[in-house]
Amino acid sequence: MKHTHLPDYLEFYRTRYGDHIIESHFLKASGDVGMFICEQPAGSYPDDPTKSYGIQLNIGKAVSGRLDLGAGQREFEIGSGTFIFSPPGIRTEYDLYGDHRIMCLALPADFVEKAATDTGTNISELQSLLTKAQGDTVFRHLLKECWKDAHSGLSRGKLYSDACLMMLATRLMSLAARGAGRPRKARNRALSNQHYKKICEFVDGNIDNSIRITDLASLVKMSEYCFSRAFKARTGQSPYQWVIDHKLGRAESLLQHSKDSIADIAYATGFSSQAHLSALFSDRNGISPSKYRKSNR
Repeated sequence: MKHTHLPDYLEFYRTRYGDHIIESHFLKASGDVGMFICEQPAGSYPDDPTKSYGIQLNIGKAVSGRLDLGAGQREFEIGSGTFIFSPPGIRTEYDLYGDHRIMCLALPADFVEKAATDTGTNISELQSLLTKAQGDTVFRHLLKECWKDAHSGLSRGKLYSDACLMMLATRLMSLAARGAGRPRKARNRALSNQHYKKICEFVDGNIDNSIRITDLASLVKMSEYCFSRAFKARTGQSPYQWVIDHKLGRAESLLQHSKDSIADIAYATGFSSQAHLSALFSDRNGISPSKYRKSNR
């Protein structure tokens, strides 16, 4: 179902409740995946329909209220660390009995619907998430990772942002299937030798660029979800981990054999800055790039 005539979830909040928003960021350059932190005092909040799926994680104290997220009005207990979920195209009602501090994510409808298709989830099963606040440690961790990445200006690269969003959407589908009383069946597809060679050649030829999961998945004509599963089955690593290791390996070689500055090496291997390279290099090798260069020249 298309909702292109409706405002984005973040756009709506900025317009209606701008005074309550503390901070907001985008997870994609196109601006179609927005996040924000908001403080709402007790009161009634009738929200107009938007074109995005809305996720609100309670990062403050527990609060109760009477909510209608598209499945009828009912009493909610929203514990600290739990989240509520609202679909696009639906007018929602929030009557909160106490102050509320939330971390919100606006996911485009086509992104969620694609994740449902890729994971073999019936999109209607998302209705199972509309009747109570959801508590899931993995989902909470992934949402906070998305926020850290957005807050840092995507300092870990677009591939990391893509991976976080994909894992978040996949987890959402698992929760929906569980809520509907159906175990989700993963679709598996092997990554052939020819496909793996094509990925290696692409990464080698684009080591100085920002590489995204969509770039890699499209090479082998897979969805991002199916590609990530097939790639990890083949390599034992996620695409993000593998690409980062590949970039760091090239950086090591340049540190040993070139006279380029560390900043130039960072850009030549596709990192966003010298600090980005140094942080990942030190984390993997236990030594900074400058010390590694001195000990290997």
